[in-house]
Amino acid sequence: MSKEPLAPEEADQLAFAASVPVDDVLATIAPLPDDLQRELQEPRWRKYIRHRATDGDEERARSRLGYEAYQLAARETGQGAGALATAPRGRARHRERLGHAPGD
Repeated sequence: MSKEPLAPEEADQLAFAASVPVDDVLATIAPLPDDLQRELQEPRWRKYIRHRATDGDEERARSRLGYEAYQLAARETGQGAGALATAPRGRARHRERLGHAPGD
């Protein structure tokens, strides 16, 4: 199972190369933990997610942030609900330190 979502173009290319339906490729992506999905629905993340949304696709922006945060939390010690709750914030700060504007 994959730990990060594929872009639609990547899923299409992979499905074509493997001669399988795109839906089969997309079904292999591991879902985010429930705790993190709930956290990303909190109002405090709306502004950040809206800023990251491309073409108004907030669900895709939320998902991308979730997978980025999940990867960051997995690299740190003290995983669990506490780590997942702060992971989106940590991801945002990390990108800002690299010189990215919020949502880039």
